Formats: sequence, structure tokens, C-alpha cells
Amino acid sequence: MKHVAAVVAVAAVVAVAAVVAVIVTKVVNVMLQAITQMYGNLSITLVQANARALLARYEVTDHAWQQAQLNLSHGGLGLHSVSHHSSAAYIASLCASGFGDAQNPHLSHMVDLFNKLVSPSKVISVDAITTSPVHQRVLSKKLEDHQFSLLVEASSPADKARLLTVSAPHAASWLLVTPSPGLDLHLDPNELQISIQWWLGIDTARGSSCSLCPGLALDRLGNHATTCKWGGDVVTRHNHLLNVIVEFCHRAHLGV
Repeated sequence: MKHVAAVVAVAAVVAVAAVVAVIVTKVVNVMLQAITQMYGNLSITLVQANARALLARYEVTDHAWQQAQLNLSHGGLGLHSVSHHSSAAYIASLCASGFGDAQNPHLSHMVDLFNKLVSPSKVISVDAITTSPVHQRVLSKKLEDHQFSLLVEASSPADKARLLTVSAPHAASWLLVTPSPGLDLHLDPNELQISIQWWLGIDTARGSSCSLCPGLALDRLGNHATTCKWGGDVVTRHNHLLNVIVEFCHRAHLGV
């Protein structure tokens, strides 16, 4: 009987320990998820806050900031708005986890919220996404397409031309290049800053005038500075560009 009692006691202790381990594991997992979500959202918020703080010195307009939040393929800088893409993230994750039930009220609410942020031709239905789950990148692209079209519609002719230019295929390739001074693939801080300002349509002139054209105020985007016929800058820039092309041809052992 003593052996039986001892075995029962050990079994009870093991059972209690197992239950405690399960409870502790669940509590730790919940805490880790909360911490991860908190710091994940905080890191995203800090990145956006720091980015806007760095750009603030250049008097970033709401129009420019909306462009910066777009993907590079839409002429932005990829500083996505978490709140704007939250519905897409929620829908995709819910469907991928297997909880995307058509009777789920939260899913229906998020689909309604998502459909308010896209064009009528890009709306989705609960039945469609529960039958065939969709990836977040597909949903986010719908959001970005509509956001970009609204931005273009609200732009002046000059800004509209600029937006269509920076969103053209491969237009953003220069932002994806790994800086390499040895290969002459880099920009110094001043070059990068002025390039980003032009990319986002930020005022680069700040009331300045052309020193070679008396009485002529520079346009907001600084286009006059790249086309001014006085001072020899056009020829100098042409020669520099020619030298760069020749240098790369020589590195590739191409005769020029």
C-alpha cells in the first residue's frame, strides 16, 4: 500500500507540475506577444516619426508626406502608414490562420473598412476571401493604387507630371542601389537631400533667384537650375555624364 501511495503521490505531483507548466507557458506566450506587438508598433511609429522629423526641416507638405508613404513603385519612400494598411494586414492574417469564417463579425467589419479605402473596382467580399485567401501584398497594392490615383488627381499639372515620372518603371532604382564609393555608386549627403526633395516635390528654391538670370526667381522644384543656359552648367553636366558612361564602358572592357 505504501508503494501505491507513493506512486499516486508522484503522479499527482507530476500532473500538477504539468498543469503549472502549461499555465506558465501560456502566460509567457501572451506576454511575449504583447511585448512584441507593443515594441513592433513602437518601432514602426518611431521610424515614421524620425523620418518625418528629418524631413520637417524641408517644410514637408501633406501632399509630399502622402507620397512618401507610398511604395517605391508608386514614387514614394516606402514609409507606410500602419493605420492605413491595418485592415489589409488583419484580413490576410485572419484568413491565413484559418479563422477567416464568413460568419466572423470582425472579418466583415474589416472588409467594410478596407472597401472604403479602395476604388469601387477593387472591392473585395467576405465570401471571396474565405473561399480563396488573399495575401497582404495583394490587398496593400489595392490600397496603394487608390491612394496614388487620389494623389495624382489632387496634384497641379507640374506635380502630376512629376508623380507620373517618379512612378515609371525603374524610376526608383537609384533608391535600391547599395552605396559603393569604389564603384562611384553613391551620393554625398547634400546630393541625397536635394534628390529626395525633388522626388517628393518639396520646395528646393525657398525664394531664391538665379544668380545668372537677373530678376528671375527659381521655381519651386528647381527645374530652372537644371536647364539654365547661362554659366555653362548645361555643357559641364553633359560632359560629366559622358565621362561617367565612358568610365563604365572601360570597366566593362567596351571600346568607346
